Amino acid sequence: MDIQSKVDLKGREVALRLAYVMAKVEYDYNRHEPCLVCKEKYMHHIDGLPCESDDKIKEKAPYGEPVDAKWYKRKVEKVKPPL
Repeated sequence: MDIQSKVDLKGREVALRLAYVMAKVEYDYNRHEPCLVCKEKYMHHIDGLPCESDDKIKEKAPYGEPVDAKWYKRKVEKVKPPL
């Protein structure tokens, strides 16, 4: 791997981290931004935040139901397995 490829890889990694941090800071305002990894809008991700890396692609929300972290948390708490 040459130096240019290493720089490109590191640059992409930094860009993905920066996009993730900015999405957390501006959570209410970035719902329609496309994710750099999967090209889906943040509101279509199960937690409303972008994918963290090229290897970790987030689960998509059910079709027709854009979700956020609060909705997902309530859904998980409501469906607890019996002991």
